[in-house]
Order: sequence, then C-alpha cells, then structure tokens
Amino acid sequence: MNVNQLPETVLVAILEHLSMETIVCNVALVCRKWHQLSQDSVLWRITDLRKHRNMTDDAVLRLSRSVSTRHLFVANCPLLTDVDLSCCCIDDDAVRVMATAAPHLLELHLGHCTDITDQALHYISDLCPAIVRVDCSFCDKITDAGVMYISQRSSSLRHLDLVRCDGIHERCVEQMLQLHPDIHYSTAWLFTDKRRDTPATRRCLRSPVPRF
Repeated sequence: MNVNQLPETVLVAILEHLSMETIVCNVALVCRKWHQLSQDSVLWRITDLRKHRNMTDDAVLRLSRSVSTRHLFVANCPLLTDVDLSCCCIDDDAVRVMATAAPHLLELHLGHCTDITDQALHYISDLCPAIVRVDCSFCDKITDAGVMYISQRSSSLRHLDLVRCDGIHERCVEQMLQLHPDIHYSTAWLFTDKRRDTPATRRCLRSPVPRF
C-alpha cells in the first residue's frame, strides 16, 4: 500500500511525531500534497523554537509564511534582526516572547495579526532598544495610546506602518508628526470613516519610505 493512500488524518498524526525542522525542511518539499499536510493547523498549534538558538531571519521568515501558530516559544536568538510574523494567529504574549528572545531586533512585521493590542507595542518599545521598523498594518486593536507610547519610548524607531488600523485617530497621527518628525508613519487608507485632506495627512501619505 502506498503511504499517500492513507487518510490525511492518519498522515497528520504521523507528522505530529516529527521535529519542526523535518516538517518544514523535508516533508514540505516532497510534493504538493505533503506540502499541504505540513501546514495543517494541528501541527502548529504550538511553535517551540527554544532549542534553536541559531535560528536566522530566513528560517523564521520561511516558518512564518508556512504555518499559522497560536502559541510561540522562543529561546535566546541573538542572530534575529528581522522577523516577519504577518498573518500569524499570535497575541501580545507571543510578541513579548519574541521581543525578549531577540534583543537585537531591527524590524518586526505583524501585519494582519488581529489579536495584538497596544500591549504588544509596549513590549517592543521596552524590550527591543534597537528597533527601527514595526509593521502593525490591519491590526485594528491598536489605538492612539499604543502609537504614542512606542513613538515616545523608541528612540531608534524610524518607520511605523499603521495602514488600516481603524483604532487610530487622525489627530493622533497629526500630533505624532509634529513631535517625532524622524518617524515615518504609513497611514494609507487609515481613516475609513471620513477622509480629511490636511497638510499632516498629505505628509503621511506622500513622504518617502526609508530603506533599510
């Protein structure tokens, strides 16, 4: 009997006994069917990276684009500088874990992580002193208070992506532009209820995005 003839539930149960590296770097590359099986949510309810201290940016990027995790565990990963967790089902506590584990983090992408709140921005500000770029696009639980906190506390921050953060008010962005001219606030399509054409909002939309 060919192994591919087994029910998918049985195959997933077998994969549960394999390591994270084996699933991501081997199983997912066998064929299209096995690639789909490797992304089954049952396998990624918990993502534990505590045994992988040499985890690199590329490895985390590949992992985050392959799976959707609910619980994230990370050990000290000094090599991480750019982490993309966009569209992962993570919360503020997962951001705290990542920020604690990667003290040299420069960029953190959290786009479409709809469970994160202002508390995540507090963790980033307090635990990542070198942070340069934070992407919070489509995180509708982020509010003015979180934006003000990270803007005031992160002296290295140069780019804050707030696209479609519906909890952010225009007056907050205008105030931050006045107080922190070194930070670029990406706010395209931010104000969904009403669009006011002011010098501050035009500056948000048209100012060049810095390259890192």
